[in-house]
Amino acid sequence: MKKVLLVDDQYERWEGHLSRRFIKFGFSLIKTHNADDPHVALGIIQNHPEADIILLDGSFKDGNCMAVLHRLSENDIHKTICFSGDPKRWEPMLLPCGIKHFPRKHKDEWLEKLFSCMGGTCNC
Repeated sequence: MKKVLLVDDQYERWEGHLSRRFIKFGFSLIKTHNADDPHVALGIIQNHPEADIILLDGSFKDGNCMAVLHRLSENDIHKTICFSGDPKRWEPMLLPCGIKHFPRKHKDEWLEKLFSCMGGTCNC
């Protein structure tokens, strides 16, 4: 079972919603907490090297994912999927960082897209 690290300022909101679905598709969610700013987000990632997949939110209450991405290892970049409400806005900034997956959060099809990215079956 692949371990998924969710790094989001609304972690507690998503935890219950996603963890049941993750199990159904063969993934397990690593238990953490809200990441209100890039510093906390980076700490969560660094404290969980066992993660196979990192789901990184684009925006935090204070700051955004760019401050996190520039400090990640190449290995962590390769296992990172960024998600946001507006992925087209982020794509020009994230592609040069090595991020290839940008599912749109809060749309009906986003979980399908997210699971295809996590499972390696997407067209990204």
